[in-house]
Amino acid sequence: MSTGTGPVFVHSLFRSGSTYLFTVFRRARDEHGAPSFTAFQEALHEVAWYWRRTEARLLEVGATGEDQILLRHPDTGGPYFKELFDTHEAWADIIAEKSVYDVFGAAMQTETADYFRALIRAAPHRPVFQECRTSLRIRSIREAVGGTHIHLWRNPWDQWWSMRVTRYFDTAIQMFLNAPGRPVSVDLLRNRIQFPEAPGITLDGDYVFFQRRPPVPSSSYKSFYLIWLLSLEHGLKNTQVDINIESLSGSPEYRQHTVETLRELGVDGLNLDDSAAPVSYFGDSDRGFFEPLEEEVHQILRLSGWTHEQLSSLLAVRKAHDPLQRKVVGAAEGLKKALAQVRTTYLETERDRATDALRAAIETADLTSRVQGREADAAKFAESLQAALYAQAAEASDNRVRLDAELAETRHKLGRAVEEVRDVHLRLQATIGQLAEANEEIKNTHLRLQDALGQEMERSSQLAAANAEIRDVHLRLQASLGQQQELAAALTAARKTNMALRNVVAGLRRQSEQTRAENQRALQQREEISQAFRDSFSWRLTAPVRALTGGARATLAQGREAARALLKGALRILRTYPVLKTPVMAVLSVNPALKERLTNFGQRHRLPGDIVAPKPESSFLLTPEPGKVEIWAQVLQHPKAIPTAGKPT
Repeated sequence: MSTGTGPVFVHSLFRSGSTYLFTVFRRARDEHGAPSFTAFQEALHEVAWYWRRTEARLLEVGATGEDQILLRHPDTGGPYFKELFDTHEAWADIIAEKSVYDVFGAAMQTETADYFRALIRAAPHRPVFQECRTSLRIRSIREAVGGTHIHLWRNPWDQWWSMRVTRYFDTAIQMFLNAPGRPVSVDLLRNRIQFPEAPGITLDGDYVFFQRRPPVPSSSYKSFYLIWLLSLEHGLKNTQVDINIESLSGSPEYRQHTVETLRELGVDGLNLDDSAAPVSYFGDSDRGFFEPLEEEVHQILRLSGWTHEQLSSLLAVRKAHDPLQRKVVGAAEGLKKALAQVRTTYLETERDRATDALRAAIETADLTSRVQGREADAAKFAESLQAALYAQAAEASDNRVRLDAELAETRHKLGRAVEEVRDVHLRLQATIGQLAEANEEIKNTHLRLQDALGQEMERSSQLAAANAEIRDVHLRLQASLGQQQELAAALTAARKTNMALRNVVAGLRRQSEQTRAENQRALQQREEISQAFRDSFSWRLTAPVRALTGGARATLAQGREAARALLKGALRILRTYPVLKTPVMAVLSVNPALKERLTNFGQRHRLPGDIVAPKPESSFLLTPEPGKVEIWAQVLQHPKAIPTAGKPT
């Protein structure tokens, strides 16, 4: 289904696959089965002008299939001009006679644009125009009516030979060269090939004029090749899509790219899978014919102002689309020779026929001028003219019989050659299909290899990481082994030390046992001596003395403790009542040694928490408290009986 709305134009020259592309658009259907396009086959055709008042004749062309067979066209699904017939009322009064071959768009731009607009309005579906006379005026049409524009072209050798199917195409190219507004290069070519000047009165008159003056093959190809180069340059510059019919037929990738490009432009729903442009084979004799003629045309273009880069870029485009079938086949030398022989015979025949026709036209014109200049001898001259014409007619009849025979033979050879070419083409298509399948398999294999390589690289990375980890473990094991060896050595040394210690402990135990035994013996001896000493008379005699000595020692010890307690109490009094310190120190100054000892005693027994400031309301009393005096009296009388609850302070 087409997603766009504007008109679509397919611009090409004759015999370039345009009828196939027209058929593709005509057969396209939407999802409901309705036509996606209204496809017009060569709306700018002379028959549209001739039959604008007898429109029924538009249905005659292509109605029976004979035209498709003669022109080797695909099945178009109906008469060529059916869409023109269906919309006849919309354009019959608008088409202009000179618009048909105003190929350079110099004189009839407005009339041509009005004609296309009428067809666009009358088309029931999105209009498509397949045209063979507009490839040099694309820009003016595009500026006038807009739309999507496609340029279709073919390699010139196959295209020119395909045009040999009928003389119509040579006449049409001559009409191109005779169009107004032609560039300088066309005028240069016209001078070189001695191009005849047509009257230019009516379309039909000019057509008949050129039909009676066919060009020789060399002039035919030079004329066609110049128009081919001019069309290629103009088409590449002024269309959105460029299609080469050989690449479309021979390359699935190119075909898919073309479909996607058209879809992006809103031209969708097309199936180009059955594209099959025939490709011939050319040998040295063919190159000897074409290449010098092409170089002449190149020189003409340079003389007209073309640059080297301008021409080289077009030749590079041509080379880039050289038919694939012609490249891959190398075993067609016999076929090349047969085709070369047939082509040579045909070219010689065409050259002789064109020469004869030109000579007859010149002689007829000369005779006509003599008749007009000699009215007195009109009867006699008429007889001689009639005789001459009869002789020429007889000769022409003989020549025609001979040429028809040669042409029949040539057609027979061409038919066989074409059949052989078709067979080779079918084999080539099969080979290309196999190559495509092999290429696809190679691509798949390449992808699988890439996946395998990626997996292998991943495994290699994992292996490298594992090796690094193994090396780290090995180093740690070596370090651990060294530590184990050190530990083993230390353990051996510890065992030796332990054995030595055990020996020492055993020796010490033995010594301890011996010492214990000796101590027990000594203790027993001391007990025995003590017991003997206690049992002695002297010990019993001195018992009272020992008792007195112990009591004295205890008494002295108790006196020292009482003195210390007394001094501590005095220190506490002095700290509580600092006013007593001065007289006490004055008394002690009499005995410095005693003063120093008491001072040192006070510093050793300094207790900051014992200092209590006297209460302001308290008065100082020199009279001691009776309770404390009683305690001190008891202490002095009985030093061992110091009360615990009420020590003197």
